[in-house]
Amino acid sequence: MDKINYESFYKFLVSLGIILVALPFTIILFLFTDSFNLQISEADLIGYTKTAQTVIRLKQSVPLLIEQWYTWLIFIILFIVGIKLICIGLTKWHELQKIDDICKQLEKEKLEKEISEKTADLSVKEIIQKNTDATFSEQMTQNGNSISKQSFAAIEGFLIEQRFFSFIQSTRQSSLVKHNIRIGSCNYDVVAFSTQLFEKDYVYEVKYMRKGITANRIEQFREQMTKLKQTFSENLNRIPYMVLAIIVPDDTYEQTLSIVQKVEKWNNYSIEVMKESELPENNNL
Repeated sequence: MDKINYESFYKFLVSLGIILVALPFTIILFLFTDSFNLQISEADLIGYTKTAQTVIRLKQSVPLLIEQWYTWLIFIILFIVGIKLICIGLTKWHELQKIDDICKQLEKEKLEKEISEKTADLSVKEIIQKNTDATFSEQMTQNGNSISKQSFAAIEGFLIEQRFFSFIQSTRQSSLVKHNIRIGSCNYDVVAFSTQLFEKDYVYEVKYMRKGITANRIEQFREQMTKLKQTFSENLNRIPYMVLAIIVPDDTYEQTLSIVQKVEKWNNYSIEVMKESELPENNNL
């Protein structure tokens, strides 16, 4: 099933709101400009058929509706509902436009990055393959060209982040999911932008912990996420739900889960622990 085009939906809300606001004024104008057969007297009505007499009397009574209190109540309700629809439609439309502008900028930066990466001697896949080849690694070390453990860990973490991004894309299909983006002065691992009314945006801070994690480390991560949340809200005028996604090898999952369960909970923050094996394979490499 195709996704709803929410940009068109919010445009529809604005259009509907304008119609509801204009409707009372249109009706009032209609009541004061149409003759409604008011010039036909009772004496003249005798010459018409009974059906015609009924229709003419009904038309002649229509202008009198303007004197009824419930007519004005209906006009006021239509006007208020119309104004609200216009405000909701314009607000959400503007928010989506902001996200769209960010996405276009990211696509541009991504394209520039891909062009620059094509000039590199080795792809990420080749680096990983060579680092997993013990014989080749030893030879590279002897030549002074080996990749440091820190660099390899960074690449490994990046690939885990890519797999988590694919996982969120598949589980939040109604959201606009973006990966490795910059908002304001902060970088964000994965963001699921809401495209529906009354739903929150989700910001995921992804951490790959090969040797598990401590409660103090979790608190440090959440302090960093506080800044991410503040920057997100200041730039997009939206309050996100923050998720610390901890990815661990299968053999440290139970230990990590036990530590996380002892951590004090925060409002609008949550911690999700996932096994590395639960993430989809990265087929982009």
